[in-house]
Amino acid sequence: WNLKDRAQRCGIRLAVDMVPNHTGLYSRWIVEHPDWFIQTTQPPFPGYAFNGPDLSEDPGIGLFIEDGYWNRRDAAVVFKRLDKRSGEVRYIYHGNDGTHLPWNDTAQLNFLLPAVREAVLEQILNVARYSSIIRFDAAMTLAKRHYQRLWFPEPGSGGDIPSRAGQGLSRQEFERAFPAEFWRTVVDRIAAEAPQTLLLAEAFWLMEGFFVRTLGMHRVYNSAFMNMLKKEENSNYRTVIRNVLECNPEILKRFVNFLSNPDEEPAASHFGRGDKYFGVCAMMATLPGLPLFGHGQLEGFGEKYGMEYGRSYQNESEDYGLMERHQREIFPLLKKRYLFSGVDQFAFYDAVSEQGHIHSDIFAYSNGQGQEQALFIYNNRFQSVTGWIKDTVKQRRDENEKQAGKSSLAQRLQLTPGGWYIFRDEVLGREYIKPAGELLEKGLYFSLNGYQYNLLSSFRKVEGEEYGNLCRHLSGRGVPDMGRAWWEVKLAGVLIEVTELFRPLATADFGREYLATPEKQAGLEQQQSTTLKRYFSEAEKIIGPLSAAEDAIRQAEKQLGLISRLVNGTGLKSIRASRLGQKYLKTVPEAELPFTLRDDAGFKFLYAFLLQKALRQGLGDAVSNGLFGEKAAEALRARGVVRYVSDQMRWLWENLVSSEAARDSMLEDGGKFREFLNRPQVQEFLGCNWHQGILWFNRETFLTLLYWQTVVSLLEEGPGIKASKRLLRIVNSAVRHARAAEESGYDHGRFMELIGQ
Repeated sequence: WNLKDRAQRCGIRLAVDMVPNHTGLYSRWIVEHPDWFIQTTQPPFPGYAFNGPDLSEDPGIGLFIEDGYWNRRDAAVVFKRLDKRSGEVRYIYHGNDGTHLPWNDTAQLNFLLPAVREAVLEQILNVARYSSIIRFDAAMTLAKRHYQRLWFPEPGSGGDIPSRAGQGLSRQEFERAFPAEFWRTVVDRIAAEAPQTLLLAEAFWLMEGFFVRTLGMHRVYNSAFMNMLKKEENSNYRTVIRNVLECNPEILKRFVNFLSNPDEEPAASHFGRGDKYFGVCAMMATLPGLPLFGHGQLEGFGEKYGMEYGRSYQNESEDYGLMERHQREIFPLLKKRYLFSGVDQFAFYDAVSEQGHIHSDIFAYSNGQGQEQALFIYNNRFQSVTGWIKDTVKQRRDENEKQAGKSSLAQRLQLTPGGWYIFRDEVLGREYIKPAGELLEKGLYFSLNGYQYNLLSSFRKVEGEEYGNLCRHLSGRGVPDMGRAWWEVKLAGVLIEVTELFRPLATADFGREYLATPEKQAGLEQQQSTTLKRYFSEAEKIIGPLSAAEDAIRQAEKQLGLISRLVNGTGLKSIRASRLGQKYLKTVPEAELPFTLRDDAGFKFLYAFLLQKALRQGLGDAVSNGLFGEKAAEALRARGVVRYVSDQMRWLWENLVSSEAARDSMLEDGGKFREFLNRPQVQEFLGCNWHQGILWFNRETFLTLLYWQTVVSLLEEGPGIKASKRLLRIVNSAVRHARAAEESGYDHGRFMELIGQ
């Protein structure tokens, strides 16, 4: 049964972690081939004692760790192997990388022996026959220069592992015993016998480039990324990237970038949980190569796990704020790895200050696929910086690139002269506009706070003087929606008149003041009529001549005239005085609602609604309705209306009174009303929430909605507002819906059933 082939047919790649430079303390080779390990016949230090338990599972040999391990006073460099049949004793070295304590659960192999090198190679080939990916732990310890440094140091060099200085070899002696790089042999044999196997090396000590460039490893752990960015050795890491680009940019694709691994403290300890962590994490997600997340990194766990752990020792809980920020900032970057993983369009830039010196703490690079380009900028220092990004770092380029002349940001992003460029910062969610000439001549201006990063994408060219006006108007500021900002600039003259039309709402007790005398009412209507003419004049500058401008003005004036007729007209008075009206006011009580026609806030709302309707009269969709709704809401808030009320008003403008809801009289049609109430934005307005499996809604907001639907229906009855049969049906429907809501206990599902009967 070929497990590897079976897995690949299912779209699965099996991975195995191998540790080629040593075996476990007890292994088949320890039993059968004790000569294969680095050893001595006497303890390297006279104080060593081996009186602890026998760890061997084989009756023929005994294995004993030095006593200091058991009482935690020492970590010896060797353990004792006893042949119980012959009485022979060997002291075999534990695995060791010379940087920390020996690995007391391991036995170090002697790679000077050809038999050992061949045996390990055969094991690797055997694993490759059933595994698609092999990760080599601590692979750098088997590079020849480090293997000699650790185990057979040249005379006079000391040695990083205690007691090994006396076992040294000259360079010539070592080369005779270990002539070829072991990993180069492994890569060549794998290529010949198991070519579909991916080899991944853990290589510290700044050997990443050597492992992929000289030894041919497919992927290599990039420890420099973690260590240098953690210590903010930014200039050094910029040099690492520059050196790789000078040698061969393809090497960047082979790096495995990470913020933590099992041998290190967790990412939360290295980088914290704030802006620095997310800046480096975003850099990891946008560099070529492979981003690697450690166990517990997304959750913010701070415990360092040992290989021997069967469970965690700290009772940690997930940091949901940290997880949410990953979801908001990092996950979208991972979904765009197709832009960042390659090197064909990768370019690394110098960030230059206003004074002309290079910011060594800024990492700026662009990448892309096809016509889609993105620029990443990160400040890995607490201090804020500003400057320009224009030219790539000074590096050797091949002839093709020289001919293409792709040495500047504008050329890399495929920008051309003339017009303006709009682009988006995916992190801030804002859009910017810059003149093409500035981007080509000076580059891109940036301003970053400490540990802040930008990801700029969606570069698109626009032309036309209106975009020049927009660029000057924004003056470098970002906006959530450039299309909306374009309309605001284009509508500047119109919005001045809109603001003027809303100005009367600033009057205290506007409703009573407006209706105080016929003269005041007529004066206000005349004033608004004059402003409306200016408004339509400004609108014509945008959308061209209005064929029926005078008719539009008259229709708008008619809308504004409705308010006095609605409040003072016989229709509403007769409804309030009628038996049906009394029933309506009991079920939809005006006194309990946040704003009604009996108070100034409700009067302002209705006037603002009619004003908006008047502004739209004759223009159709030529002017953004949303802009008018927003201006009206801002005007009401600025003039002292309670924010909660104005938010409700804003919602009613956008979802009720300026929609088909009023025109189609949904109150009369139960099916349409149910459909309307099932809309997500309506349920949000109604305060719908789940509790114990039931969807509940809020009584006050529902009655407010019902009240204003009825009022809007009154307006649709025309200037006379007479108590027509249709009007009576509407009021009766509102009464029925209010009673059904009360009967349901404001259970949304039950209410839907009642109004559908």
